[in-house]
Amino acid sequence: MGTKLLKKNLLISSSDLYDWGWALGFLEGEGTLAFDIHIKKVENPPKTGRVWSIGISPKMSIRISVDDFEALVWFHDLLKRYHIRSTARRKHFKIGYTTKTGKKIVEQALLECIGFDNCSRLVELLKGLQWHTQKHEDFITWSKLIDMIGARRAKGYHLPWTKSELRDFVGLYEQLNSRRGREKKYTLSFLKTIEEELPDNHERLYSPNQWTEEEICYLKANALQKTTSELSETLHRSKKAVGKKKWEWELNQKGKNVVKPNTLVPKLTKEKLYTLYAVKKLTTIEIAKLESCSRVSVVNYLKKFKIPIRNRSEATKLVQERRRLYKKNHMKKIRRKAV
Repeated sequence: MGTKLLKKNLLISSSDLYDWGWALGFLEGEGTLAFDIHIKKVENPPKTGRVWSIGISPKMSIRISVDDFEALVWFHDLLKRYHIRSTARRKHFKIGYTTKTGKKIVEQALLECIGFDNCSRLVELLKGLQWHTQKHEDFITWSKLIDMIGARRAKGYHLPWTKSELRDFVGLYEQLNSRRGREKKYTLSFLKTIEEELPDNHERLYSPNQWTEEEICYLKANALQKTTSELSETLHRSKKAVGKKKWEWELNQKGKNVVKPNTLVPKLTKEKLYTLYAVKKLTTIEIAKLESCSRVSVVNYLKKFKIPIRNRSEATKLVQERRRLYKKNHMKKIRRKAV
């Protein structure tokens, strides 16, 4: 009949049992169960206590000679049948080793299954099969580590790793593939070097909406002098949060009609603006450069004075006319030099 698989109503048919037995032997002989781990210190840490950026993703890989690439394609199709994504590549990796006759280069092919969702599905499939080698011990350790990641995802996908969580994970990770004798980069000794800067629990040091008195005083003193980008770099907050707080503070000023900083421009009269825009045919960007303001401010004044704004076709004609005049004047200068 079949065996129930995962959360979805997927069944392993009896016709696939032989295929999965062969795939398991292929995995035991040529496969590797591992994790992609990336630990990097954040240059400008936010107010959430995330000083270290930690990314951990499980993966299963099989690397063989490119001559047997068809076997990888067969395994890839078998995984695809059970909604497990994988990639099979050929003629991509070259490994050189020395023989008695000299150096020899062998091209290899690679099959990879990466990510929590795909690997957790694979674990559920392989649990019910009969293993025949010592790789079963590595599989048990690998599945426990994946369960630890799943428990964290259930609490919250974006929560930072705490000291206890990372200590438990790395302690178990050291036992994975230990028979190979290879040194791992991320061990408990490495964890001790960064442990002091890891959070003790999942409670954030600062709420994103909570501002200290020092931050608010700094914002009030520099709201009109500095840009949002400069303020966000100094306060270690996002541009969106700084912009929102600036506008809230500006609206709450008692008895003052405070405008946004990007609309603070020298007073433009209707006659001057009409002369620059309609008579001299200057663009809004050129007028903004002359008046040391933003283009949005010029557009707001055009709307305020009810001066007709050019549509797209009129702007295109103006640009084409300028290009024609530029070419004409440029050719005159060349002819004068030639004379």
